[in-house]
Amino acid sequence: MSAGAVRMAAGLALLLAWGCGEDSADALSTGGGSTTTGVAVDGGHACEGVTRSCADVEASFSASSNVVVDCTDGESTFTFSSSGVPSYDSDQSTPNEVKIQAWTVTIPLTATCADTATSVLDSRGEIAFTVAGIPIYGPQDATGGDAIINEGPSMDGCWGHADNNCRYHHHSESPCVFGENTDLDTQQEADGHPPLVAYALDGFAIYAVDSDDSEGESLDGCNGHTDSLRGYHYHMTTDFPYTIGCYAGAATGSSIATAEDNGCETAGAPGGPPPGQ
Repeated sequence: MSAGAVRMAAGLALLLAWGCGEDSADALSTGGGSTTTGVAVDGGHACEGVTRSCADVEASFSASSNVVVDCTDGESTFTFSSSGVPSYDSDQSTPNEVKIQAWTVTIPLTATCADTATSVLDSRGEIAFTVAGIPIYGPQDATGGDAIINEGPSMDGCWGHADNNCRYHHHSESPCVFGENTDLDTQQEADGHPPLVAYALDGFAIYAVDSDDSEGESLDGCNGHTDSLRGYHYHMTTDFPYTIGCYAGAATGSSIATAEDNGCETAGAPGGPPPGQ
């Protein structure tokens, strides 16, 4: 089955879940495990540090006109800025508007492995950013339930919606990372590997759903694994936690929305609470 077909099937499954009120409580747990370099993370995969160049980073953001990268080889981090507004018109249905955020995001240029993984399952704010400059929030909603199942009906066709700070965000893979009309299948890497679609704040890259393992059964508790070309990295999945379950990395970057007055008008309704709450 192609990756596109997998994503279509996953979307239909989620629609059924919304309609049936599927309980995802069993999915809300994950293993931690040691993540020192070369030691297996929960699930049996070795976390290995990844060293990348600024050219690598800049190439990964090259398809987006919404992102400006500031990177110097030899530095420990790179920074990028983004408006936080998608390149397409969102028809998300929360009462919250989509407004400019002026994100400034700092991410480790060299990703190193932590001694202990840090869960992000109960994160209510940014845990990653797509290469289109859009934040990815943790997989839970404000009540601790599955955000995709409980808030999915308010999302647009690119699986995004706005929170009560008017911050547009995703909780899962978006099919529109490279543009509303650009299929992720067309962006595969030279060896056929799914494309790099985001960076977690710990510095490790997140790649699109692997059609051969869409539910992530071969991944560790952080939704990651290692290969000889990319080192340790995460994958999006069609099942909870959808993006990552924990940070395997030792260093965590930062993100801040610097827009002082973006005219946000909100009813304070679904879409998630302000980051960090």
